[in-house]
Amino acid sequence: MDESERGEWDTNKNEDNWGAVAAAEKPAEASESPRTTQTVIMPQRPLVSPAPAPQVYQSQTGQQAIAVVRNAALTQPLSMGERDKLLQLMYSEEGFIGRYVRYFTPITQVPVEFHIASAITAVSAAVGNRVSLEAWQRRAFPNIDVLEIAGSGVMHKTYSISLMLDILRLAAPKAILPSDFSSESLLDILAEQPSGLLAYSEFSELLQKMSGRDYMAGVKKLLTDLFDNPTKREFKYRGRQGTIENPAPTILGATNLAWLEGSSNERDIVAGFLTRFLVWTGQDSGPPVPSKTSPNQQERDRLVDDLKLISQAEGEADFSTLRVFIDEVIQRYEASVTANGFDPTLEGMYARIGIYTFKLSVIFMLSRTLGVKLDTAGNVVGTDLQIIDEDILRAAATLRYCHSQMESLPFAFTPAGQMLRKVENFITKHPQGIKRGDILRGVRDLNETGFESLVSTLLAKGFVETQRRAGGRDQFIYFPPPP
Repeated sequence: MDESERGEWDTNKNEDNWGAVAAAEKPAEASESPRTTQTVIMPQRPLVSPAPAPQVYQSQTGQQAIAVVRNAALTQPLSMGERDKLLQLMYSEEGFIGRYVRYFTPITQVPVEFHIASAITAVSAAVGNRVSLEAWQRRAFPNIDVLEIAGSGVMHKTYSISLMLDILRLAAPKAILPSDFSSESLLDILAEQPSGLLAYSEFSELLQKMSGRDYMAGVKKLLTDLFDNPTKREFKYRGRQGTIENPAPTILGATNLAWLEGSSNERDIVAGFLTRFLVWTGQDSGPPVPSKTSPNQQERDRLVDDLKLISQAEGEADFSTLRVFIDEVIQRYEASVTANGFDPTLEGMYARIGIYTFKLSVIFMLSRTLGVKLDTAGNVVGTDLQIIDEDILRAAATLRYCHSQMESLPFAFTPAGQMLRKVENFITKHPQGIKRGDILRGVRDLNETGFESLVSTLLAKGFVETQRRAGGRDQFIYFPPPP
């Protein structure tokens, strides 16, 4: 497809010409909210790819998922309906990521979000720095930082990481880096192996060590710097010197919100460490699973074999036919963030919209192609690192979801985050509804201006606002999200 066939961006969602895929499938949540801000629409063009489109795009669910990516106001927290559609778009593909999620979800009581996050991480860690990408006159790699945050209840966050490590260990054992180190030993580890996975089943412990122990001094800054893939990093300590070439470490951590709040602070975000992480929150661990199940061993073996192929992929990802498209996706997302405003504390997160869109596109490409071309007998006959539209769409969906999770988490890093959590808890205690004035009187340090700044976030998260006439004036009543 040449560039003349690519449509223009349309910022008016009522004039969407992308056909039935979007016009008929716009999510009600985005169109009915009385406080909707600027809406961003993805390009007016059909999904076209060298390979047949996966079945999901021909289904109503798949069409709705695409509509959510295109039509959602990108800097607003996701409604539950939008969230589910984006998750569906991520794991509906027929590659490694999709098969991984569909294999483990029925046999484990782990939130599907954690399985998606683990599968994406596995691809990133397995390929390391063997597949590169070129963006803005610099070379980068598909390494990512991932954080799984468990909410209330039993979410089995540690188990989700263990499951992925079992697969990765069989497919690419050298991709798993030691997770216990000093700042000096980490330099030596990365000098010998500059890419791989640092995995932490309790991420808050790592944060505490990096902030409070002398032997870990400098680790946080080092990991922050290496995310951006400098060509090389030279070091010297105690008379020893060395070089880390083409560093691309991937980090996967898990924690719960209370522990994260207790072990981190606003500096971790402002300095850029936590804003590099793709945040996944577990919402529902699903129904109980019998202690004895009969998993499909053939499918498990295929996951291992496919990840092994991904670990052997090598070369530069080919964006040549989609440069204009991905640039427009990135530019429109960045423009939306600027137009809608954002918490300056999260500036580091938004500053990486561009590079993360590229990195995630490469990961979804590798999941789809395994990085190789196979003949009918299953023999490798060449490489396949060609990016297609679907890879970029899934990257946008992933980034959209993860950004929304970071935006809406009741972090204690900022006064606004603390106040949001207080207001949510206060309203939740009044299932029959509570008046605006009673909220202002009942929540300490909350004023009219502060509450108004939180209303759109509350509504996007499912809280309900109603209006009635009482005593000659309008009165607003608020309800917790419906069960």
